Amino acid sequence: MSTDPVIDPKALELLRSLDQDRPGAMIELVRLFITDAPVQMQRLEEGYRDRDGEQVRQAAHFLRSGALALGLTGMIDTSQVIEHLDITRYGEPESEAALAALRVESRNAVVALLSVVDSL
Repeated sequence: MSTDPVIDPKALELLRSLDQDRPGAMIELVRLFITDAPVQMQRLEEGYRDRDGEQVRQAAHFLRSGALALGLTGMIDTSQVIEHLDITRYGEPESEAALAALRVESRNAVVALLSVVDSL
């Protein structure tokens, strides 16, 4: 298991400074991600199951963009891998492992973000 933080400390510092300049901004960004990430994960899972490469790419891109904005280190790389998967590789062990890793990273990200919000 990785010992790397789920949220990049530098990104977290930047988010906190944004919140000082514009109170409530950090909570709003976190709320948007926590609300939309499960929807995008469901879209990604459905697209993968249905072999809809465009749906998978769009959902993975959304997740990666949100992860970049919030400094969610594990999700950034894993989302990018899935975003660029060739549809012919769906169902292969490497693709299945990447999807399983994104499920875990997504769950870990939501838990970490909730913890950050609780500490404010």
